[in-house]
Amino acid sequence: MSVSVIGLVGLGFYAVTPESAGWVLVPCAAILLAFGWAITLFVVGLTLQYGDSAEVFSWGTLVLLMPLSGVFYPVESLPALLQPLAEVIPLTRVFAAVQIGLETGTVAWGQLGIAAVGTLFTLAAATWFVDRQLRRFRRHGWITRFT
Repeated sequence: MSVSVIGLVGLGFYAVTPESAGWVLVPCAAILLAFGWAITLFVVGLTLQYGDSAEVFSWGTLVLLMPLSGVFYPVESLPALLQPLAEVIPLTRVFAAVQIGLETGTVAWGQLGIAAVGTLFTLAAATWFVDRQLRRFRRHGWITRFT
């Protein structure tokens, strides 16, 4: 539902269609959505562990991931120490694929493949983490403490 609303807003207010930016936006949006779910699951796991104090992680992850992913500027402009870290983040590959799509009109399947594998790994790790935290939460009886 949210993807449909965002698509309609983009079309209505900004005239952004898959044809205008290239069909690369379709798989990129799917990967970005799945990665967002993974980060959300990770933050939910942290919230189960630390309670309301973990709220800072919900905002902090965005503040850290966006500049490291090349959203605002190229990864090459990051300090040399952070560039290898940025290359590991699946979002970096997605934004590189979007840039290639905008410049050439082609879909960078190699970049998207790496991003998809990284996103699936992140999603699996986040699912494991939130499941572990939920089991721990229940085992210790913390549900009664927080309700």
